[in-house]
Amino acid sequence: MIEGIIKDRKVAGNDYLLTIELSREMDKSEPGQFVMLKLGIEPILAKPFSILDHSGSRLRLYIKQVGRLTTLLKEAPIGSKVLVRGPYGVPYINKINLSKKYILVGGGTGAAPLMYFAKKYPHLVFDQIYGFSNSEIRTLFPGYPINISKETGKHTVDIAKEIYENNKDKNLGIIACGPKGMLKKIASIFGNVAYISLEENMGCGIGVCEGCPVKTKDGIKFVCKDGPLFNASEVIWEW
Repeated sequence: MIEGIIKDRKVAGNDYLLTIELSREMDKSEPGQFVMLKLGIEPILAKPFSILDHSGSRLRLYIKQVGRLTTLLKEAPIGSKVLVRGPYGVPYINKINLSKKYILVGGGTGAAPLMYFAKKYPHLVFDQIYGFSNSEIRTLFPGYPINISKETGKHTVDIAKEIYENNKDKNLGIIACGPKGMLKKIASIFGNVAYISLEENMGCGIGVCEGCPVKTKDGIKFVCKDGPLFNASEVIWEW
């Protein structure tokens, strides 16, 4: 693991951006990859977090407060020690059809890897839409196309569908990351046009613990080492 410190934190309700300054440069990361992170000497297993941005020894994560570790990371003083390992997972760029442009569809913390993708590969992005329940999120992501369903009355997936149907002649694909319900809806609407990035709890991040299985048409795979990105048509949801 690489030691680091919490350098900065921006908070909007239960959501926050965490900037970590590592003691040395982390291996080069790509959009879609994640790190395993834990807080200092806390006896809690490291948890996976998608990379929002990374350059050299500086790492940025978008986190939602949902449990003990994410609460501790939100409340820890600036300068607190963290431990990081990774990056892990197969980069999105290794999985997608590079002849297409993509509509990026994010929900909640699933926005993080997509925003990283849009920053690094803007020539592959046709449009973006990110859905959140917390309107304060705009303070964390100014300038991004954000959908708050209770304000617009539209589900983020329905907006993505409108964008796609209005541009069917442009050889577009979908890359989506977010809650499982959202991804199932993406899969049912777009089929093999879409790639879905799965979020799962995991213990090791490298496929040893087998704690993040996903059933596919080709058998059992693991989100950490085979994903997180899969073509929507290959995932079997019920098993």
